[in-house]
Amino acid sequence: MSVDPPQDDPIVALSPDGMLRVEHRHYDDDRGGPWDTVRVVALPGEEVLVQVPNRGVTTEPVVFPGPGIAAVPVTDSQGHWRQLRIDAVKRVFRLSPGEADEALDLLPQRLGFTGPAVHYTPPRRPATLGQRILMTTLAVASLVFVLGGLWMVVAGSSSTDRWNGALGALFFGGCLAIALRDLRPGR
Repeated sequence: MSVDPPQDDPIVALSPDGMLRVEHRHYDDDRGGPWDTVRVVALPGEEVLVQVPNRGVTTEPVVFPGPGIAAVPVTDSQGHWRQLRIDAVKRVFRLSPGEADEALDLLPQRLGFTGPAVHYTPPRRPATLGQRILMTTLAVASLVFVLGGLWMVVAGSSSTDRWNGALGALFFGGCLAIALRDLRPGR
């Protein structure tokens, strides 16, 4: 991932030896969901070694176990937490302590970020009291008009009255269905 979205100020961790800077950037996007990125920058040249999306905030801190080495908590494309260990001098990484070192270019593939993006569906907001009152009023009014249309179908004096009653019952039946759908608790 080479382009950042608009963002708040990053949370920065600087290595004691001054060789690495780890930035965690978070941005809440109404259309695309929360957007987090973790970036590891080699200093003093400001070379971006790693930049990967993250799917959550961890309480684990970034650790610098040695000169030019950072242990950073990140998530893979499935949302599983991994302890990413980066060696800036050798330009390698490992995701587990027992694994062999791999080139930094392979990191997005190993985390599963090379495929198509997962579709984000934001959680539904609960209906406000005003929305619930409006939908209840719409449901009651639609029910009255559905019953009126059905009454016209039964008691209509001409075929035009009966057809108009049937069309009215169908139209306001659709309005009733929409109002009842919007009144559901999970909506």
